[in-house]
Amino acid sequence: MSTPIPDGPFIYVTVGTDHHPFPRLVSWVDRWQAARPDSGVRVLVQHGATAAPTLADGVAYLDNERHAAALQAAVAVVCHGGPGSIVDARRSGKFPIVVPRDNSLGEHVDDHQIRFARHIARRNWAHVATDEEEFGRALDDALSGAPTFAAPPPDKASLEAVMRFRQLALQLTNRSGPKVLYLAGLGRSGSTLIERMMGELPGFVNVGELVFIWERGVRNNERCGCGDRFSECRFWQEVGEEAFGGWNKLNADRAIELRMMVDRNRWVPQLAIGPLAPAAFREARREYLADFLEPLYTAIEAVSGASVIVDSSKHTSYAYLLRQLWSIDLRVVHVVRNAYGVAHSWMKEVPRPEMDNAEDMPKYTSSKTATLWTVHNSLLRGLRALGVPVQVARYEDLIEDPAGMVRALATFAGEPEAAADLSFLEEGSVRLAQHHSVSGNPMRFKAGPLKLREDTAWRTALPAKDRRIVRAITSPARKRFGY
Repeated sequence: MSTPIPDGPFIYVTVGTDHHPFPRLVSWVDRWQAARPDSGVRVLVQHGATAAPTLADGVAYLDNERHAAALQAAVAVVCHGGPGSIVDARRSGKFPIVVPRDNSLGEHVDDHQIRFARHIARRNWAHVATDEEEFGRALDDALSGAPTFAAPPPDKASLEAVMRFRQLALQLTNRSGPKVLYLAGLGRSGSTLIERMMGELPGFVNVGELVFIWERGVRNNERCGCGDRFSECRFWQEVGEEAFGGWNKLNADRAIELRMMVDRNRWVPQLAIGPLAPAAFREARREYLADFLEPLYTAIEAVSGASVIVDSSKHTSYAYLLRQLWSIDLRVVHVVRNAYGVAHSWMKEVPRPEMDNAEDMPKYTSSKTATLWTVHNSLLRGLRALGVPVQVARYEDLIEDPAGMVRALATFAGEPEAAADLSFLEEGSVRLAQHHSVSGNPMRFKAGPLKLREDTAWRTALPAKDRRIVRAITSPARKRFGY
């Protein structure tokens, strides 16, 4: 399908991907065009859930690439009051005409677009039109080249400036953004168990290893923790609709490509220095955060109704990346386990039940595991210096006192009252409900009672040679964590 962009001069109108119809704006556009039959300017309306325009060219949704192309090619841009739409227009070098959605007319769930529009009008970031007459005048002025609409050069602002702009919208609407309790550390350290237990608290939603959602969920259609395929899971389909207007509107390959470009431990230095990183790296990071991660986390908050998202992605580099997502409140739980136990676990064959071909999870040698254990646990300590709240959670302490661990992490997440009722914890066991995790350890598929006992098989099963290797590589770091 070719990009539905008119030949010659045209106006691009976008109502975004919100599921609420916005017929008021579409009708204004139709009447403006009907009153100017000889203008020589066509109009393209991305109308979303709204009925298509009568006179203008209409398309329900555009993917990211076509949306960006339309913004670049248009002689004037009209958009609703969504911060993302306004940022997209400004980054494309356009000074948009903004028509905010009105909650009283059923165009949104609250009046945050009106309040945000007032602010951007004062700051001269866009032209805000609140009635049809003003809208018509503004569009005429924009097409005539009036100085007010002289677009600045394409925005070269740093990632931090763009994200702060979006965060401002949250602040103005009395929203702090979703809290993200991010479980970081090397796998096989108990992160899935912690994630599942925290997900039992009211106001918490656990989503598994969200870092892999693009390939394992959207592209490969693997099983959710609820047992359904990703494409059949009602929760994730609602998230996709809320975030992107449907997963089919999302370029998953681009998301995967961007993740591979910025989510690697070797790039932690670039992630740590922020605006001083190379330009190409900053642009990839900006695109991944703004176009994929921000809509994803915001949609999970909206669909779940939870105040805390528990993400067990574990990647250290991903934690450094998320600290630059201004629209979330990031809290990092540094999950650590005795290196001997981790090494023994990674030497086992563990099948992935979400796969139809009985594929096993990867296996590591003791030297590789010990090296990764040291690197991850060392790099995670650096987050504190960057102002990220970090709390260490040892696997052994979790097993010894699960209630104490849950209470401590609920308090760390800023929700101590959520741990008032821990009836799902019993002596030596935990009762887990079904949930929606997109990826993670196979135990994410288990529901019902689960025994809580420390896996100490490594004490007798880990060969002496491997024990010596782990000791030599991890010795200094192990002492820091009390091992």
